Amino acid sequence: MFLTSAILKNRRKIFVSNLLIFFIILMMYLIPQFRILPFYNYLQILFYGIWFITALMLYPKYFQENRLQIILIGIYSIYMLTSSLLTDNFSMFKRFFGLVFFLLLYIVYHFYKTNMAYMIRRFAIVALGLIPIFNCISIVFVLRFPYIIRNVFDEGSKYYQYLKFGVVGYDYIFSLIIIVPILVYSIFGEYNFSERIRHLLWLNLISSLLLILLSGYSLSILILFAGVLMISLVRKFNSRHLKQYLYLGILLLLLLPLLIWILSFALSDTAYASKIEILMNFMKTGKISGAILDARILAYGKSLSTIIRYPLSGLIFHEKIVLVSVADGLGRVGQHSSLLDSGAVFGLPMLALLMYNIFYPIRVMYIKAQSNQNLASLILGIGGMLFLVLLLNNDIPVLSFAVYFGLGNSILLSKKAGYTPLKREKSRNIS
Repeated sequence: MFLTSAILKNRRKIFVSNLLIFFIILMMYLIPQFRILPFYNYLQILFYGIWFITALMLYPKYFQENRLQIILIGIYSIYMLTSSLLTDNFSMFKRFFGLVFFLLLYIVYHFYKTNMAYMIRRFAIVALGLIPIFNCISIVFVLRFPYIIRNVFDEGSKYYQYLKFGVVGYDYIFSLIIIVPILVYSIFGEYNFSERIRHLLWLNLISSLLLILLSGYSLSILILFAGVLMISLVRKFNSRHLKQYLYLGILLLLLLPLLIWILSFALSDTAYASKIEILMNFMKTGKISGAILDARILAYGKSLSTIIRYPLSGLIFHEKIVLVSVADGLGRVGQHSSLLDSGAVFGLPMLALLMYNIFYPIRVMYIKAQSNQNLASLILGIGGMLFLVLLLNNDIPVLSFAVYFGLGNSILLSKKAGYTPLKREKSRNIS
């Protein structure tokens, strides 16, 4: 009774503290320089903990209504921690805890969408204002150092010093490819944005696409292309359009040798040069090979074979896990797939729980959006892109709001979204 009275008395202070903590969490994802801070991951845990306490004080009913999702995320996190500690494999817990951060941010986003939708609009504008800044900074540096994004997080690399200037890392790139379809939907959707917001959306889209192309990650481009194709096919699926896509595919296949030949000259001094060489060799010999590609295929095979050998418990209870670098040969875990590696280390039951936690919210959003074919296809496409990022790559999108918070950019920035007007909602939630 006394605690309830104290919460009611200090509700505004708790409300402001909660928003401040959310803003800090968002900035830690957005601003690259935060990575330089000592104990970066532990600071994130601390801020999430404080946020959880203040959110629980403000809206306990929210956590009661969503307790299943929270419990399942808790089970996954606790299992990872205890199994890693009991087997002296704490490095595994640190290795996969980024996935937990990803899941936690869904709870944060959904909390505000449910209780304070107008705040998501405001934070979305902040995010849209910051992303082009770091995109442009990174573009300037990557034009001079083509491999800087691949190595900027390595403390032993000569490129690490550029992190303080705001150069982004590889995980940021795989977040941008998920943001791009959201930006396109926002720009060309049926929303009456102000000119300022529309210019901001265009700036985000152009700078993001340019950085993705210059970063040298061919996998990110392939996933982006697959996502756009998926969204387009779902949105306009009928026999007439299917024939058009089929004819276009045949034309691209016929022109493929010419396109590869042109790309080999245009990209000869870029980070894509080795990938083009693999394609050129394939055109000549019919065989696909190359150090980078061979290492990736070997990595997937290592993780799959470990899953087959230890399907239920994973490797963690059977032997000490040592992650060997690709240069020295891969260990029992491939280190090239967040999903496959998670299954190899913790077993298929934990992998199933992880995938449920990640994709259940996307399924819910898709079901709710089925009356709007464009939005439904966008959500389904983003879900597919997210699956490909986690399956084919070891990099977890640090801008997790690209899926949950970012989806709100296209809907919640618009006053046509159907939410209560700002002043009325604000007074209702704080009181």
